[in-house]
Amino acid sequence: MEQVTYCLAPALKMRKEAFGLLFYNTRDTKLTFVKSAALLDDHLLAVEKDAIRLVGDSARENKKLVSIMQELVKRGLFLERPQ
Repeated sequence: MEQVTYCLAPALKMRKEAFGLLFYNTRDTKLTFVKSAALLDDHLLAVEKDAIRLVGDSARENKKLVSIMQELVKRGLFLERPQ
């Protein structure tokens, strides 16, 4: 399966929190909270300053995790970048 990195959309900042992820839009100061334990599993995801990368085959095959990431792409929080 192709490796995919999800990069933050322009003008967004992201921070990992105990509840999930916090997104901050620098254009209008809008906050978006994403509550999901699946996004906090370090064995499945590598959360970096401006990107999330699915780690290992089990993460890429995890349908729930992939669907969460695809929904975040639809909402404009991430851009999908194949590697």
